[in-house]
Amino acid sequence: MAPISTSSIPTLDDFLAAPAEQVAAVAPATLVLDLRTAPLIATHASDLDTERLARMSHVRILACIEGLFRLGVRHIVPFFAGVDTETDQHASRRLLTWIEQQMAGAQALAAYERCGCRVRLVGAESLPELRMAAERLPATAPAGAVRTVWWSVMPGADTFWSIVAAAAQRAADTTQAGLIRALYGEDIPPATMLLGFGPPVAPPFTPLLLADEMQCYWSQRLGFALDERVLRRLLYDYAYMRPTRTEGDRSWRYTLLEEQRAAWETDSVLGIGEQRGGFWYPQRFPATAIEGDRA
Repeated sequence: MAPISTSSIPTLDDFLAAPAEQVAAVAPATLVLDLRTAPLIATHASDLDTERLARMSHVRILACIEGLFRLGVRHIVPFFAGVDTETDQHASRRLLTWIEQQMAGAQALAAYERCGCRVRLVGAESLPELRMAAERLPATAPAGAVRTVWWSVMPGADTFWSIVAAAAQRAADTTQAGLIRALYGEDIPPATMLLGFGPPVAPPFTPLLLADEMQCYWSQRLGFALDERVLRRLLYDYAYMRPTRTEGDRSWRYTLLEEQRAAWETDSVLGIGEQRGGFWYPQRFPATAIEGDRA
C-alpha cells in the first residue's frame, strides 16, 4: 500500500458523504470475499427461520458485490471452501443448489446486468455439479466490461493445491503473475483486501494465488448484511488508517508515545474475543485506553 500524507487524509464524515468517484480512487483493485460461513447457513436450512436466513444471505451477498463495484473495486473474488460432497450427500445437494442459485440464479443474473460485469466460475472442474452453471455465466458478460466476479468453489485445500500444481505444469511463467494468468486466463491485480464474516480466521488458502499484502476484515453482522455506509467505513480504514508509512520524516511519531501509553500498556490483543449464544465476537478495546489517547 502506497504511503499517504497525513495532510491528505479526509475525515471519516467527509469520506462517508463523498462522491463514489472519490471513494473509488482509493479502493482496492481486487478484493477477496470470504464466504466460508455460507455453507453453515445453506446446509442447515431445515426450518423456516433458517430457510429465511439462507434466502436473506443470498440477497445480501449480491447487494454487497453491487456495493463494492459501485465504490470502485474492479475484481471481486467470492469463495466457498470445504464443500464436502462425500460425507453428507443430502447436505451437499442442498449446499450446491444454494451456491448455484447464488452464482447463476435469476436474482444473480439481474444483479450482474445492473453492474455491467463479467462473471466467471473457477474450480468447477472439481465439482461436476456446478459445470452447467459455469457454462451459463460467460453468456452474461457485456462487451467492454471492466468489472468481474470470480466465483471460486473448492471442496478443500487439497483440491486447490492440485489445481495450482496443474496450472504450474502448463505455465511457461511460474511467477505469481504467470500462475494467475494460467489459472484465470488473464492478468488480474493481486488482492490487497479480504472481507470475511464471523471469527477472524485466516482461510486455508486465498483463491488461486491472488494474495498480496492483504488488509483483512471480518464483519460480525449476521447474514452478510453490509450496507454502503459500512463498506465506506471499511474502505476508509483500508485507505487511510492502516497505511502508517507516511511521506517524509516519520520521527514525529516517536515524540507522541506518551499520548499512546494507555493504549499499549493494556493487555488487549487483537483477535481475542468472547462467546455469546454460541457465536464468537471480538472484545472491545478498553475505554480507558481510548480515553487515555485523547487526554
